[in-house]
Amino acid sequence: MNASKSGLRTALACAPCRLSKTKCNGQEPCARCKDRGIVCIPGVKRRNPVRKPAIPSLNENSRMDDAEAPESSAQADLLKEEVHCSIWGSEASESSTMNLHYGPSSTFVFLQQLHRFLLGSGAPRQSTINSRSTNYTAEAISEFGYSGIFFGNESDNKESAAGLSQELPSFDLAATFLELYLTTVHYAVLFCDKGTLRKLFYNMYSAQPSNQNSRDSTLVMAVLAIGAFISNYPVWADSLYRRVVQRLDSWGDSVSLRSVQISMLLSEYHHSQGRPNSAMLSIGRAVHKAFAVGLHRDMPSQGGTRDSTESDRSRERQTTFWSLFAHDRNVSLSLGRPASINELDIDVQDPSWDSGLMAAVALGRISYKLNYNIYGRNRGSISDLCRKVQEIYEEMIALHRSLPQDQKFPLSESELGQYSANLTASQMILAFHFFQTMIITLRPCLVLDAARRRSTKTSTVSSEAVTRLNGAADRCRDASIHIINVFYRAIKVSSFISCMRHSRFFIEGACFALLFDVVRDPARDGCERNFEAIEQGLNCFTLLPADRLLMISTAGVGRILELTKQMVATARAETNDKVDNQLPSSMDFSGESIGFDQGQALGEGLWDEAGISNNNIFDMSYYLWCEDP
Repeated sequence: MNASKSGLRTALACAPCRLSKTKCNGQEPCARCKDRGIVCIPGVKRRNPVRKPAIPSLNENSRMDDAEAPESSAQADLLKEEVHCSIWGSEASESSTMNLHYGPSSTFVFLQQLHRFLLGSGAPRQSTINSRSTNYTAEAISEFGYSGIFFGNESDNKESAAGLSQELPSFDLAATFLELYLTTVHYAVLFCDKGTLRKLFYNMYSAQPSNQNSRDSTLVMAVLAIGAFISNYPVWADSLYRRVVQRLDSWGDSVSLRSVQISMLLSEYHHSQGRPNSAMLSIGRAVHKAFAVGLHRDMPSQGGTRDSTESDRSRERQTTFWSLFAHDRNVSLSLGRPASINELDIDVQDPSWDSGLMAAVALGRISYKLNYNIYGRNRGSISDLCRKVQEIYEEMIALHRSLPQDQKFPLSESELGQYSANLTASQMILAFHFFQTMIITLRPCLVLDAARRRSTKTSTVSSEAVTRLNGAADRCRDASIHIINVFYRAIKVSSFISCMRHSRFFIEGACFALLFDVVRDPARDGCERNFEAIEQGLNCFTLLPADRLLMISTAGVGRILELTKQMVATARAETNDKVDNQLPSSMDFSGESIGFDQGQALGEGLWDEAGISNNNIFDMSYYLWCEDP
């Protein structure tokens, strides 16, 4: 019987029958296609239609709960506004306009938040908000004098490139540059051993001038440029730097292990010069070159076995890559930008042969987790954020416990007596990065607690979360005070540590955290401890070589300190006035202790001088995102 007349329908019709919308008996070939003499293409079983269940799924329930739970929504908005925010800045020049962005974990964003809470509604309208994050413009950066660092302006050396010396410094002077580099910055950019660098240095000075254009010589010049800068020879530093850049550009697309190492050194040079954006761009170029060379993969051996030379070359490749990995993670965290190296792309064994480099790599992995778990745009509650902060904090404590003795440093004030004040450069650099990562981990709790205290709306933060916020704020304060004390103690006994100009950046970040800790609750007892530590940080600045960056940091921290002290004095005066107004008359005085609400310590009169009501100061929806008519 013909299938078209059978009255039977198969669930798997062939393609021709399906297209002509006729009945098919489902055989191969089907009767209709066989009768017509056409190719029968078997049909494919269609999926059953997905029917929406009457009972919402678990995900839908969670979405409904979010929509129906104003507390969760309010907390997510608070995290978006106070933690997942960025800062934008633009600067016009004769040729173009520079637009720069720094992310949530950057010091620039934290400085802008400090400016907002310190100056209140008297500050300019300085933020815009979209559906994903808050973006600040850079009013505080210019007001506190940090525009030069934000945009990475050139150094104060006005001498033109044509006027710079094209000769190398004398052997003795260059040897001084090299040795100072090897005792300090070498531990921050560790890509080969000291003996290799000394050998390359002597080879360059013993070669003919015509043979001083090799990649090895260019690498040595980059090292000498950094050594000249920290030795306070800016003209030599700039001259050597320009020659290195010129040679690197002349190589074009040719990449090698040396070109990766030179790009790493240029990043360190920019960082020491106070050009963080240029440092990040150099790191990006170094990473792309490293991938092109294949440093993220183990080098195959020739003939199945490796001789000593091949093993040394492989070890230098691995050391270079892991040093680049740690440097990339540190710079990306400090600027709030994504790291360039993904852990999933790496197929190289960990640098277990070097305890200092292994610790830097472990810290880099923690900073990557911090960047995404804390500062990433993950929807959640304040309790979730506090839990993640605690997990990373505990992971850092475990890392410190696992450090070998030659890399350990005092973790708290109680441990200062257990360690010699004469810390090595490797220990000091690791301590700086360790405490910087810890402070950045805990900083969101400072900001959230400040926002909670300032808000005039009904609090949606649970008492448990408030306790966690206060605990994290205390740990952030202790870490900031401790790193200042460790550096001050070390620099008094080790003269070479004063040449580590990176310390300015870390001490400055600790001072900002201490200032914000005061601003979040200026009426509390114990602010003097913060002020004493900040004064000691400023004293550390006087022990460093004076330059443009140090002047910016000293002036910026000093000005914010003065404003913060004024805020504390005003808050305490308001508190005393409130207590006096609440005291009973002499007839009713019975000797009982009379308390007052600490939450009301910032009375209405605090901002009377600006003519602004207290209700409007900390109402985020009014102050931050309402445009002037």
